Amino acid sequence: MSDCPESVIGLRLDQESTREVERIRRKYEASLWINALLSVAVINSIFTRSSPPVAGWNITQVDWQSYSKAMINVPMITRGAIERDMKLMVLHYEMPGNYDYKHSQFWRGLLNGCAMP
Repeated sequence: MSDCPESVIGLRLDQESTREVERIRRKYEASLWINALLSVAVINSIFTRSSPPVAGWNITQVDWQSYSKAMINVPMITRGAIERDMKLMVLHYEMPGNYDYKHSQFWRGLLNGCAMP
């Protein structure tokens, strides 16, 4: 990718960047849990206290389109929230008084999908 820096030599993440990386990690993990819980909820609604014929009927009554849309949208919403956080960090490090070239390059690289060392 042309927007990826070669490397950010000598970068040591400050406290703000470290906290933001942790928040981003938690958002990503939360999205995985949400998708897992959606699936568990659907399976639970189909099979809990159901005889085989009732479970078969329940399978036909599940709104599979809504379920699939939810499973697709959770990662998209999470990605948007994480991208917004990265843009805010770029702005933070490019503001007068906070300017830090290395941190700015780090967050720009992450925002552009670069694997940062």
